[in-house]
Amino acid sequence: MNLTIDASEMEAVRDALHRRKREPNADGIAHDRLRSIVERIERLEEEKTALATDIKDIYLEARCAGFDAKVLRRLIARPQEGRSRGGGGRDVAGPLSPRDRDVGP
Repeated sequence: MNLTIDASEMEAVRDALHRRKREPNADGIAHDRLRSIVERIERLEEEKTALATDIKDIYLEARCAGFDAKVLRRLIARPQEGRSRGGGGRDVAGPLSPRDRDVGP
């Protein structure tokens, strides 16, 4: 099931919202709620794009510093004890497997 909305679909939703805005009716509350939901999703999509760019930049910085990006990705993806219990952060100074020891300079 694909839940992504492309730009043309989002534009169609915006157009429908603007048409409905000009037509007063009993569905005004539902209309306002839908508009709010669409605006929140748009804002989060923008934030997601910005975060993805930031992450890409950090991997580039790591590569420039001599670290292996593939190994870093494995370290990030590796399940951590306590993550499911809300343990918080990642112990990057913890024991590494022999494969992960060649991460950098």
